[in-house]
Amino acid sequence: MSPRIDPAVLKQQVDALLKTLADINVGGDEMALGEAPASARAAAVPALDMAADGGAIDKLVALGSNPQSLRAAQAIAAQRLLAFDREVFPHDGCAITLSVLMQQAGIEVSDAFPAIELGQALQRRGWKRIPVGRQQRGDAGSTCGPVAHHETDHIYLVQREVNDDEMVIADNQETSPHFRFASGNGKSPTTFFLRAAGA
Repeated sequence: MSPRIDPAVLKQQVDALLKTLADINVGGDEMALGEAPASARAAAVPALDMAADGGAIDKLVALGSNPQSLRAAQAIAAQRLLAFDREVFPHDGCAITLSVLMQQAGIEVSDAFPAIELGQALQRRGWKRIPVGRQQRGDAGSTCGPVAHHETDHIYLVQREVNDDEMVIADNQETSPHFRFASGNGKSPTTFFLRAAGA
């Protein structure tokens, strides 16, 4: 069992850190971090986390491109999916597979099960929508529309683009990277891509 953290001690540590940061004059700016509103200070750490997502893309792509690490992520995803709603992997396993890969790469997303929810979570983290045809390695491709469609929604990781339509991707559907077309070519067409800030 992890030791309990005394909230009072934690508050003292945070206050001390803010005071230290407030003493640093960055670029001659007169407003110190310690003088910022509480809401702005509370948002500072999540903002830093979101900015770091772009720096995790190389590791994310490396995990997805290696069949061994992809299978390991799929095994974890399968366990979580079964515990969540008794669904048997790989059915309905795209979002949780990508969630696990992102977590392993250092992107702090929660477990997501519907594809549309993972896309929404990434956009809250500052990932930007990219139109089909402009995708690149490390983007998350989504077939989702404005509302969930259980049988057609899908989300996946772009490993590399072959051209404006064809890509090599990683997802729950195969145990190694495989080809997919943004236009669908017999599967659900991709509606947009999501890209991390700084990627």
